Amino acid sequence: MQKEVKNSLNELAIFDDVVKIYDAEYINKIRQTIEKISEIHAADINLYDLEGNLKVSSLPLPYNKGVVSTKMNPLAYYHLNKLKEIQFFTEENIGKLNFVSNYVPVIDDSGREYAYLSIPYFTSESELKKEISNF
Repeated sequence: MQKEVKNSLNELAIFDDVVKIYDAEYINKIRQTIEKISEIHAADINLYDLEGNLKVSSLPLPYNKGVVSTKMNPLAYYHLNKLKEIQFFTEENIGKLNFVSNYVPVIDDSGREYAYLSIPYFTSESELKKEISNF
């Protein structure tokens, strides 16, 4: 599913990737794409800019209501932005709800990062391992 989201974002490329993540028109296109993929796969998808600020979420209500921070998990941000890892898994929680999130950078055709993608997994460990093996 991550590959599908990344490919869809790159297909929307119309100008400099780093700039477009801040463009309102582009964000609306991204939102539509992410909502469609989220619905198909019955999964939440979050997209953050390079500063770790939430730009698009397939489930915006908890963020809009202030229940969940609009900032990316600091540990995930450190691993992707500073250590330049290509993927980072971390356990997270919202209240008593525990889950695992997978964070990956979104990279343009020239190899530059322009966003971070997060997919929280509320499923079983076996389903998570199956998803990981799709890489």
